[in-house]
Amino acid sequence: MMSSLVNEKTFCTLPFVHICNQMDGKMKACCHAEGIIRDDQGEPFDILKGHTFKDAYESEYMHSLRRNLLNGIQDERCNLCWKHESLGFRSKRIHDGNRYLEKTLDRIKTNSLAFKPLSWDIKLGSNCNLKCRMCDSITSTALMAESISQGWEDKEAGLAYSKATSDLLKFPKFFEELKMIIPYAEEIYFLGGEPTLIKSHLSLLDFAIETSAAKNMTVRWSTNLSFFDDRFIDRAAQFKNVIIDCSVDGYAEISEYIRPPSKWEKTNATIDRIKEKLPNAIIKVVCTVQIYSIFEIEKLVDWCSHKKLWLVLNFLDSPKYLSAEILPQKMKHALIEKYRELPGLHYKRLIQWLQGPEDLVRWRHFLAETKKFDLIRKNDFFHLVPDNFRHFFSDDV
Repeated sequence: MMSSLVNEKTFCTLPFVHICNQMDGKMKACCHAEGIIRDDQGEPFDILKGHTFKDAYESEYMHSLRRNLLNGIQDERCNLCWKHESLGFRSKRIHDGNRYLEKTLDRIKTNSLAFKPLSWDIKLGSNCNLKCRMCDSITSTALMAESISQGWEDKEAGLAYSKATSDLLKFPKFFEELKMIIPYAEEIYFLGGEPTLIKSHLSLLDFAIETSAAKNMTVRWSTNLSFFDDRFIDRAAQFKNVIIDCSVDGYAEISEYIRPPSKWEKTNATIDRIKEKLPNAIIKVVCTVQIYSIFEIEKLVDWCSHKKLWLVLNFLDSPKYLSAEILPQKMKHALIEKYRELPGLHYKRLIQWLQGPEDLVRWRHFLAETKKFDLIRKNDFFHLVPDNFRHFFSDDV
């Protein structure tokens, strides 16, 4: 039962206890929030400009968000959670609200809302070795390099951006603030780019270990597994809890297609090594379901079940032309019929996601973008589509 201090239909703990940033150095209320945190003049708080999370936390932007969520107002900055809840999904608001509820309510009761974040969602920088189809050049240096080589990005501006954002910990205020708030943290979550390429964050782990904070803390990574070696495994073993979100967006060849130049064999081997070295770690396979993966998602479900891995299906919302929501209605009906025959909550949620109208404009965009990237990368998505779905595609794929 939630306290009478707050409206349970809208209340979320994250604006009270959480920090989050983007790859470009801007700050957000959480990773699902729409828009970035701005000052009274409308200027973004920006790590690259020396702003701190404390600056952002104490802004009117965040105060207004907290007031709205306390008082039953569905703030539009939280539209993704409202959408998920309207579909019957467990939103980030509900999931994390349960985790930090008691301490957040204590802070509200005592009017003790000082900047003491319990939870981190820290993008360490844009340095990444993969060129994932649903990603962009702002998020991945590999994609930026490809965009420059294809003439889609201005070379000078693109290289300058990658240089500035590849490792955000090189900005002293950012690094020092993270170090300063380690004693408050219950969970520190590192993302990229690819966080294991940004080795400077190992010193933050070492500091948590040396000060004994790690004994009461969860360390978490979102990683493509390319470089998750013993440097990370050995340090992780000294934390109270370990969560590893393995970014795997399909089974075998589909995974390699979506996330080049990843190799399925290495993904398998790295997961096996983590399971052996960190037997108590929570290993999640986090799949962003999109058009490229939706035709045989059951293969990934079965693989996770066989390896006793926790599977999380996130349903891609952006870029919209890759979302399965936009598929032609006949294709959606065929997918719904297929997955209706399979038992399990994953398939029920997938079917829910496929409800709604088609978007043929975006479907044609999908076909054009697929053809473009397949030519550049010497791939052929059409030959990865199961035989019983190929007739839905035009000859242009």
